[in-house]
Amino acid sequence: MKKLDHKWTGPYTILSKVGSHAYRLDLPGDLHKIHNVFHVDRLKPHFHDKFKRQTPPPPPIFIKGETEHFVEDILDSKPKKGQPEEVEYLVKWEGYNDEFNSWVGWEGMVGSIELLRSWHKHHPRKRQPSRLQWASLEREAREDEEEGPGR
Repeated sequence: MKKLDHKWTGPYTILSKVGSHAYRLDLPGDLHKIHNVFHVDRLKPHFHDKFKRQTPPPPPIFIKGETEHFVEDILDSKPKKGQPEEVEYLVKWEGYNDEFNSWVGWEGMVGSIELLRSWHKHHPRKRQPSRLQWASLEREAREDEEEGPGR
């Protein structure tokens, strides 16, 4: 199953500068498998919001050692740019505010197949995955259920 995640995470403390274009970061234990030196192109400054206008994201949920995010609602669908036979969904993530809504390919909806069926039932004119893609989603959902407790 393809894991869903945001492009940016953090903030993390800079431990040291490594060369002229890289920094060593203090990463938390759940990221211990990741090399902790990053090029400046992969970093951006963090500015503390002293007015607390944004709701911070909830702590991550770990299943089998991997970060999981759950779909709360499907807001829209569209053909994937450059691949019109593919479908993308605009999803609201559980525990996150609207600024974190993002587009996810149909293959990323395995854990939300019942929500996906219900959404298409109420939006019959919106683009849907092909029969083959639906079959793939259902097979992966069954395999996930057989692997053990998820959610």
